[in-house]
Amino acid sequence: MELAAYLFSLLVIAIIDSIIISQINSRATKKLLQLKKEKYSIQTKYEQLKKEIKEIQQKIKEQEAKLNIQKQLKQNQQKKLLEEEKHIKDPILYIRKHNIVPEKEIKRAEAYVKKTSTNLSVFDALLLLGALDEKTANSIKKSIGRE
Repeated sequence: MELAAYLFSLLVIAIIDSIIISQINSRATKKLLQLKKEKYSIQTKYEQLKKEIKEIQQKIKEQEAKLNIQKQLKQNQQKKLLEEEKHIKDPILYIRKHNIVPEKEIKRAEAYVKKTSTNLSVFDALLLLGALDEKTANSIKKSIGRE
């Protein structure tokens, strides 16, 4: 009878163990399924982020290309202006181009030259009338190659 009791207790323990193992397996399976879903979700988000990064990188490249074109245009314009300035030999044209003296003062100097009927240039008249100071006049002369 002891043997039967011993076998019965072994059977009960085996059943309890199988129930526990079944519960553990069930929980592990659920957890594994949940982890697989999370992994799929993370992979999907990762792929979306990679796609967004590629799009952003493409936009950056486009913006850089536009910026480079704008820089080149600006440099070309500056070179063109410098070339044009090299060819300016008339101080009044230089003054007008750079808005150094208001147009009203230039007209006044022109009227003064006509009124006095002298060999005075409009540039000299601007100096004489005080519309242009000596320092600026020297700078203009230097810029147009007269000094």
